[in-house]
Amino acid sequence: MVRITLISFVMLFLIGCSSKINNWPRGMTPFFAECQSDMKVYVDRAYLKRKGQPCEGGWRFYDRGDSSKGTPNYPRKYTRHEKQYDQSGKISSSNQAPSNDTGTSIIRLRGLSGNYTSDSQEVKSSTYTIIWDRLGIGQSTLKYKTSISGDKYDLENKLINISYTFGDDFTLTIGGGSVTNGELTITSSDSEIFNSSNVDGLGYFGILGFDIGFFEILAGIQYTRYTFTEFDTESTSTNWANFDGSGELFITGIGFSF
Repeated sequence: MVRITLISFVMLFLIGCSSKINNWPRGMTPFFAECQSDMKVYVDRAYLKRKGQPCEGGWRFYDRGDSSKGTPNYPRKYTRHEKQYDQSGKISSSNQAPSNDTGTSIIRLRGLSGNYTSDSQEVKSSTYTIIWDRLGIGQSTLKYKTSISGDKYDLENKLINISYTFGDDFTLTIGGGSVTNGELTITSSDSEIFNSSNVDGLGYFGILGFDIGFFEILAGIQYTRYTFTEFDTESTSTNWANFDGSGELFITGIGFSF
């Protein structure tokens, strides 16, 4: 059910992206924003920085029109960020960029966590990611404790993740990862101990984000599957061939964009 819900979110997001109302390059605002108190015009990242400060006279927004022309034509309200332009639609001299500059890449730093607790089990997850433009890399840590038929299980897995992010103010990030290392300790009902650090597994996730200035509010679903083999034990009567596990977890967090 959770996977079906996640797929539905993805489809709705991609449908929304297909209805884009302007053809400006990603990261560039299709508008000029004029602050009525200082009568200066801002666009792109310069607008993002300025709108966090008071503008006593309020804002007026002018559409930049077709991206091949770059000139304002009629008032229209939008959002977004990146470089400063003057009223004629040209890059101002105080913020002049090289002629081959097509926009500044956005860097995002994210941290998410999730937990689930019941009478017989406890699950905790933490994920840290850095995103350059749209590609991201990060690490997740999954901790899991449970008791089954008197046997106690205590494990920790670490995953390396890669991801891709769609959108700007509203974002969808999808990605996957591989379990790089882990530790599992099983204590049987007879107090026999079994240990394994030989683990193989994978995970994937989907995260929705909403930008508020330089901050992001994040929520998503994380799925992990793993198998432990080759257990070490001092027991002469019992041994474990392997231990398989999987699960889904709801995660939330915050991020910062630059």
